[in-house]
Amino acid sequence: MSNFSMSRSAVRAGAVCVLVLAAAVPPAQRATGAPGAATVCDWHDSGTVEPAITMSPASSEYSTHGETGTITCDGKIDGAMPSGPGTIGFEARMGPAKPVTCTSGGVGDYAAFYTFPTAGGGHIHDVEYGQFTFGIKNGKFGGTYRGSTFSGTFDAAIVKGDCTKGVTEVSFHTKDALVSPHSRKVTIPAGD
Repeated sequence: MSNFSMSRSAVRAGAVCVLVLAAAVPPAQRATGAPGAATVCDWHDSGTVEPAITMSPASSEYSTHGETGTITCDGKIDGAMPSGPGTIGFEARMGPAKPVTCTSGGVGDYAAFYTFPTAGGGHIHDVEYGQFTFGIKNGKFGGTYRGSTFSGTFDAAIVKGDCTKGVTEVSFHTKDALVSPHSRKVTIPAGD
């Protein structure tokens, strides 16, 4: 019986700790521009793959060749509120440590470049570095990513090529990308 009451005491103590922490930590909310609110972004981009990804293991690179994608966010980015949609671009390596095939999936790393307009004519411009995993799940190509500013999941589609002859162009879409509240502020004033 004493073991049962010790367990019950431990459960009560744990519940009190959880309640205290829950009261001390504000809940995440969709961004409204309020301090501490979570910002969520969606973006689309398309780029080339070199060398083409095939069924033979290899390492490949992905490039959008500049900020050719579009990104929208519902709150602050790098500490500033965008006044409209932004642009985004990527340079990525797929399979840098372990070669990948069209169907094997794997791990990669990336640099993302983004720019947003701000009120008053300035803009937010920054570079994000991160890692991603990718593969085929439930018949769809996609994966997860985590970087210095953004984290979330993405879907991908072959734009040019196929797994037999080689995939040379891919498009990506991510929605509900979370923005780290710890990302740094890089706001460039109007005229710069």
